[in-house]
Amino acid sequence: MSLRDLCREMIVSPLSLYRWRDDGLPIVRYYPWVLFDRERVGQWLAGARPDSVQQVSADDLRRPLLTVLQAVAEGVATAEDGADLYGWLETAHFLGPRDPVWTPLWSASVEQERRDNAAQYGLTEPTDSWLGIPPDEARGNVFEIRDLSRRVGASPIDVVRWTHEGMACLRSSPLVRWDIRRVTEWLSEGGFLPDRRTIKELDVTERFVFEAVAAGDATPSEAHEALSGWIGVM
Repeated sequence: MSLRDLCREMIVSPLSLYRWRDDGLPIVRYYPWVLFDRERVGQWLAGARPDSVQQVSADDLRRPLLTVLQAVAEGVATAEDGADLYGWLETAHFLGPRDPVWTPLWSASVEQERRDNAAQYGLTEPTDSWLGIPPDEARGNVFEIRDLSRRVGASPIDVVRWTHEGMACLRSSPLVRWDIRRVTEWLSEGGFLPDRRTIKELDVTERFVFEAVAAGDATPSEAHEALSGWIGVM
């Protein structure tokens, strides 16, 4: 099972499994995936009886990434722990069928999002492209938050905040994309200047975001948006 699915089944935080791993909880590795054998996990827990203080509500585990970010913000986990756990959650998105908890919500919103995207380009109906915008517009101009951050030289937290302030984005649940030409136009018109970051910092987006949360420079919710927007880690 993926980390996300096992957390939901056991009603424990991802941080619990991460720490129990260090105590001997068996895992199965196949780079970059980290998986858990449910039967062996049960056998180990029955013998080890680890501290259960990391139990959380089932509702919290609908968004395990947010649970991790809140732990970092509260000082319960380090930025390094959070970034490592994020990697385990990220790969879960690509394993097996789409997440049964969120897929119905994603599917229900896709068509409306495609219509909204098309309207931004002056279209009355979406095109056949996955974003609903003209393919020529998307080709070479539309980027996920990690690549957009590198090109603009701004942190993904900046991108999230600018989007809330009116910078246009394209959505196709659970993915978010930005048209770099429209982004630069908006920034220029509004007189926004990004807090310039080096490419080296932005090459490790997840570490950068977790460190921002740990330092109090970003909220868990902002960080959740910055990390989940392009891969659907909930």
